Amino acid sequence: MDVDEIRETTMDFRLHFYQNEYWRDPRLNLEVLNLTMTKVLPPSAESTLWIPDIVYDNSKWGELFQFSIPNTVIRISKDHTIMKTSRYSFRVACPMNLNLYPIDIQNCIFKIALIKNTVDKAVLQWSGTDDSPYKHYGPSIALMQDIQPLKHRMKLHKPYQAIECNYSFLYANFSFVRRLTGSIINVYVPSSIVVTLSWLSFWLDVNAVPARITLGVTAILTLITQVLQSRSYTPPVDYVKALDIWLFACTFFVSASLIEYAFAHQSGEYTRKVST
Repeated sequence: MDVDEIRETTMDFRLHFYQNEYWRDPRLNLEVLNLTMTKVLPPSAESTLWIPDIVYDNSKWGELFQFSIPNTVIRISKDHTIMKTSRYSFRVACPMNLNLYPIDIQNCIFKIALIKNTVDKAVLQWSGTDDSPYKHYGPSIALMQDIQPLKHRMKLHKPYQAIECNYSFLYANFSFVRRLTGSIINVYVPSSIVVTLSWLSFWLDVNAVPARITLGVTAILTLITQVLQSRSYTPPVDYVKALDIWLFACTFFVSASLIEYAFAHQSGEYTRKVST
């Protein structure tokens, strides 16, 4: 239903979805129900049924929606198929690599697993796979709307399943491509203008010491402020990001213009002394 709050500082994202579970239990005695079609069971029936012991392996926090009533419904059909639908909200961990920030792409995986039943007793399977008995119910993951997070473009890859340590796992892979518009407007364009303005000192007279020094120092202070601001909204990682390299390069060019002026001024003074 929605994917939002993709946060680099805590390295996680929020996932809001409906989960549909299907399984067949031939042990059920359905004669007392006299089923002719799908029947909705009361909430108390859940304690009398075998329910898959599903856990969400990399979730930090989660809740079942319970506004007015618990957002869960269990249906049963005459072929012993049980259908359970629940509405959840989760905060999912996503270890991010920010080396290329802000031109990075983050691949985040949502893991679903069984906590106590090994593969010899139960196996998880996406409903949309070719060999699934429930593939006629639709795709494994369906987006109910065009999800567009604020700072990213989202890509949903084909889900897959695996067996790890004799337990069954399902994987949903989300790719978040960072939008560059905000970084261009807030960082790249202002820093480029500051560097360009610092180069204006090359057209000033070499003896205009206050003007050239003021221009260079102001440019350096402005860039240092941008570096500190960029650090405030990204996690304190122990490696250099692409944005850091850009800002350090801008600072270097501005500093180089000041150093060039120092050499030019000293050369001019030396030339005047020699000529006199």
